[in-house]
Amino acid sequence: MNELLENLIEDFQNEEARYAYSESVANAYVSEQIKRLREDRGLSQEELAELVGTKQSGISRLQSKDYSAWKVETLRKLAKAFGVRLRISFEEFGTITNDIAGFNEGNLVPRKFADDPIFNPPATESHSLGASQR
Repeated sequence: MNELLENLIEDFQNEEARYAYSESVANAYVSEQIKRLREDRGLSQEELAELVGTKQSGISRLQSKDYSAWKVETLRKLAKAFGVRLRISFEEFGTITNDIAGFNEGNLVPRKFADDPIFNPPATESHSLGASQR
């Protein structure tokens, strides 16, 4: 990661390069996340397309790492289809190394709401909580 950081420090001195690189990382991350979530949820491109109200070719396009015409409404529909929340934020350029390091299964495939232990604790925990509150 140090070599990557050294290269980025040099490359990011150029504003155009800084924005181009960060946009390509964001596009690749979102498209890969869509693909991995679709596969994790056991959905074909056709099935996901039906859930979000588009065509299979639209899903294929969204899964392309070169895609860059993201629409917030489409991303919201995808989030709902996957059972997750959509988060959009403005970040410092220094966080890009975290994004690159976080390009892994654990970050790309969040649990759906039904499997989220914060809102749906295992049955044994919820029963013990109920008993102690009586």
